[in-house]
Amino acid sequence: MMRILTVASALALLMSACGEKPQAKGQAGPKTVPVQSITLQHTTLHQTYPVSIEGKEIVEIRPRIQGYLEEIYVDEGQRVKKGQLLFKVNADNFEQQVLSAKAKVKVAEAAVQSANNEVSRLKPLVKKGVVGDFELTQAEFSLASAEAALVEAQANVKNMQTNIDYSRITASSDGVIGTIAYRKGSLVSPTSTSPITILANNAEVRTYFSVNEKAYLDFTNDFNVDSSAQVDLILANGQPYAHAGSLDAVSGIIDKSTGAIVMRATFPNPELLLKSGGSGTIKIKEERNDVILIPQAATFEIQNKRFVYVVQSDNTVQSQLITTVATDDGQYFIVENGLKVGDQIVTSGINGLKAGMEINPEKA
Repeated sequence: MMRILTVASALALLMSACGEKPQAKGQAGPKTVPVQSITLQHTTLHQTYPVSIEGKEIVEIRPRIQGYLEEIYVDEGQRVKKGQLLFKVNADNFEQQVLSAKAKVKVAEAAVQSANNEVSRLKPLVKKGVVGDFELTQAEFSLASAEAALVEAQANVKNMQTNIDYSRITASSDGVIGTIAYRKGSLVSPTSTSPITILANNAEVRTYFSVNEKAYLDFTNDFNVDSSAQVDLILANGQPYAHAGSLDAVSGIIDKSTGAIVMRATFPNPELLLKSGGSGTIKIKEERNDVILIPQAATFEIQNKRFVYVVQSDNTVQSQLITTVATDDGQYFIVENGLKVGDQIVTSGINGLKAGMEINPEKA
């Protein structure tokens, strides 16, 4: 009898032990994950665009007369001041023409003097009736003609002298000399295909970049171009430029073929580091106020669509489609659609979660 009771007791203990194992599994609690309540925040974004760089003034240096390049007083890359002598074109033929024109002035002056003397001689004779008015009138006409010839001769001297002055080519503004296309002895003229050189005033530079119509409209919403909003420049070597610039002009026409509009930002260039024809990248700061900001780690993608897990009132989670814009540091998203203030989202540990699963929310 005792043997039967012992076996029965052992079987009862075994069955009890077997029944406790599934109960232990069923008692495992919901997964604990950090959550975040959605609030409105502030952040700063930067839009970047490739730019081309041009000096504020770019002047083609061309001769105003035809002749042989006699002297070159500057070198390529040299900084020059307004009015500084750059080149000289041979003007020997014009100097000879000036001498000839001055001689014609002397002849014209003598003709005027002779005609004036004749008028002076005839006037008293007319009063005495010795000669008629006709002779005096003819003499006065001759005097007027001689005076006109003198004016013309003097004008010719000035014109010839101007051509001599044009032989001396000076800088029209401060700037830097570009490539010199001709050498001493080369024949140059106003109609030459290439200018002698390019003078670039780089004390300030202008950067030009294109944006699409949407970006342009966003700019006009964020700030007025006339307000000279500050922008930054990244150089071609990836280094930031030391001086901030200002967005100061926008084209009045949208290119129909590309849908783009050209904008301009101006930068000071006291060290003359920036050169006409250079390139870089412009960074335009965009302040974003009252936006929803969430960690990128809180999101996941399905078929190129981005989702987060939103915690429900019963502590279950549901996936929510959102539209986002990444922040500059690549750590956060600005949520443009899909979430509202007061929502709670899972911020990390989303692997293994699925819609409808219960969680143990823990404030992040």
